[in-house]
Amino acid sequence: MKFILDRTTLGFEIRTVGSNPNASRYAGMRPAVIITLTMTIAGLLGGLAGAIQMLGVQTFYAIGISANVGFDSITVALLGRSSPLGIMAAALLFGAFRAGQGLMQLNTGGLVPVEVIDVIQALIILFLAADIIIRRIFRLRAAKGAIEGEVRTATQSWGEQVPR
Repeated sequence: MKFILDRTTLGFEIRTVGSNPNASRYAGMRPAVIITLTMTIAGLLGGLAGAIQMLGVQTFYAIGISANVGFDSITVALLGRSSPLGIMAAALLFGAFRAGQGLMQLNTGGLVPVEVIDVIQALIILFLAADIIIRRIFRLRAAKGAIEGEVRTATQSWGEQVPR
């Protein structure tokens, strides 16, 4: 997928439409077609992964097979920063978490519950969101300072002599 996204025309169109659909429309691309194609490819890959899991790994439908899969996938995408290699690394990390949670509880004699993995996942989401929240707070403070006159724009200082 990384090769397709980084080295093909289709990948360029997907990235461009994802960044700014209006600019891509102005450049001659068809955002509705690209979005539909991207969603179709993503659904195809998701269905293929589910079929491999059900037919190849477990060979039957187990109760609760889809529990927490959606929440895990959101966290994996956030942690991987939406890059294919980062998502693979994050998916391996969360796969190890989910695979080892039962053994963790068993080895500790029931002292550590399996919900610790959910708490770790929530903390990862919190720390990933904290970066965005802190940047937005400081940006708002900088904008407030500009209104109060602490920061001058280029148009406010137009025509003044610059000291040498």
